[in-house]
Amino acid sequence: TLGSVRIPAAYCGIAGFKPTFGTISTRGMLPLAWSLDTVGVIAPRIADCALIAATAKGFDREWPYARRGPWMIREKRFGDPQALGGLRVGRPTGLERVVIEAELARAYERALAHLAACGAQVIDVDFGALDHARVRREAFLVIEIEGATTFAEALRQDPEGFSETVRALFGYGARQSAV
Repeated sequence: TLGSVRIPAAYCGIAGFKPTFGTISTRGMLPLAWSLDTVGVIAPRIADCALIAATAKGFDREWPYARRGPWMIREKRFGDPQALGGLRVGRPTGLERVVIEAELARAYERALAHLAACGAQVIDVDFGALDHARVRREAFLVIEIEGATTFAEALRQDPEGFSETVRALFGYGARQSAV
């Protein structure tokens, strides 16, 4: 939730893949925020992530958030010029305003070029008016509220089983109104 795949993968120098919400069931898992949590994959290589994610995917009739949409990982034919035909990839505009290491920027551009060479349509997406700080704060509010609900009984039974910070976050979430 909010970076639980990309951040550890980046810190460890390995691959991380977060599929579209609903393509891998979280049924049976203990969520932090059930409306945001997604099963992600962290592995040494992208091909390993693809194999694990392809194995884990599938429509779960008993999971209310399940999606039947297309599965975007094509496990084969990455050298095929049309392996990604029909896939649209969003490229945020305004990235020149983001402080980013030159090597990372070049890798990003190479990745977009490779996706396009494999048949994906790369489209510009304008997030100019988006207030990123507000969106992040609202996502944290969802986590605080849903986490407070999910862990309410555990917090009552064993409050010391949670750090002071987590108790404060969930306490704040428990005091919020849905209105």
